[in-house]
Amino acid sequence: MKTNASQYRMLLVCTIGCALETYDFMIYALMAPYTSAIFFPNESDVSGLLLTFATFGIGYLSRPFGAALFGHIGDRHGRKKPFSVTILLMAASTAFIGLLPGYSTLGAAAPLLLLGLRLLQGVSMGGEVGGALTYTQEILPTRKAFASCTVVCGMIFGLALGHLIHALLKALMSPETMVEMGWRIAFMIGGGLGIIGYLIRTHFRETAGFLAIQKNKSVHAVPLMHLIANHPKAVVTGMLSTMAHGFTSIYLLVFLPIWLGRQFPTNDEFITLLSSATCVVAALLSLFFGFMADKWCGRLSFMSYLAIICISLPMTQFILSDMSRLPQLALVASSILVAMMCAGSMWIFSQQFTTDIRYTGSGVSYNIGFALSGGMTPLLATYIAEKTATNYGTGYVLVFAGLCGFIAMIFNHQQNCRKPPEQGFQSGKDDPGRQHVQSQ
Repeated sequence: MKTNASQYRMLLVCTIGCALETYDFMIYALMAPYTSAIFFPNESDVSGLLLTFATFGIGYLSRPFGAALFGHIGDRHGRKKPFSVTILLMAASTAFIGLLPGYSTLGAAAPLLLLGLRLLQGVSMGGEVGGALTYTQEILPTRKAFASCTVVCGMIFGLALGHLIHALLKALMSPETMVEMGWRIAFMIGGGLGIIGYLIRTHFRETAGFLAIQKNKSVHAVPLMHLIANHPKAVVTGMLSTMAHGFTSIYLLVFLPIWLGRQFPTNDEFITLLSSATCVVAALLSLFFGFMADKWCGRLSFMSYLAIICISLPMTQFILSDMSRLPQLALVASSILVAMMCAGSMWIFSQQFTTDIRYTGSGVSYNIGFALSGGMTPLLATYIAEKTATNYGTGYVLVFAGLCGFIAMIFNHQQNCRKPPEQGFQSGKDDPGRQHVQSQ
């Protein structure tokens, strides 16, 4: 059966929703230099940035709890309701961060409240990712890598939107005004975008994949317990494949632009625009490589992991050397590596979970993997940069990403060799998610 226009429209809507939610979640990292001055004013520049990045990482640590919570609802009662609630929760917590008084007003309570709101953002994002991956894979079950890459594409576009709004605010405001109120505007924009996303999702339809397992009485009482008891290696494989692209994407698209801006403050606005362009290119290329991953299968994963291990150290050294034309081009060209890593990892990830546990399995494994990789990358890379005298030192983060990917490949191969005859709807041919019907 050929893919029809309605399936592509559904993928587009999911992609837009992921972009809006990711903007809300990632704007915290992009505004870190300003929020550190507001909520950690007694620290040095680097210490305040480390504390802000630590709070950023804590948001990732709460994501697995959101994945388990919303995954339970999604695998028992349907995909639609939790997928709508997650974006509303994100919009509210993001808007409240923008309204939160700083340390000078609330004292020590200010960073604690910031931490609480960041945890809520993490819970929301945890449910969002599992829902998005489930929806897209059940829309195109025979092309799961490409479908999953539309989620990645939306996330990267959300980050690009954050870079663009950051650049616009910096162009319109002085550094003092940015610290005073500019960063708050960025968060309030995120809250408004989240409301728009929620209104769009109220019109979503239930997937035929869930309706099929509901009809066949294949719904589990506690999906998380079934997942842990019966699919532990799938969870670990999903985590490792996520860590491979998590380290890569957050390092190249988030940490590196922030660190470049700190090293070359006179080029800060240009670096922000350059980073936005890098994100846009990475998002579009992720769709291309996702399409190729379904054709090339594990070969793309192998090439991606080998490439990043071989070139990460010299590439990092070159990009951080100066702000001349060639290093700028190298930063944009790194988007190719991001897209390859995302697509190769999503090809492995998309094979792990059957329809009956897909929401829970996708959400839990992806979010734990991203918490251990993307969430810790800015903190880890900042620490390495401060402790080493070389520009390439932080590039070891990318080497580790490649190693995680190779281990995921090995585990996935072992599972495929030992896999019993398919049960449920893990194979694209048997997955009924190609069609969507109006929810009852």
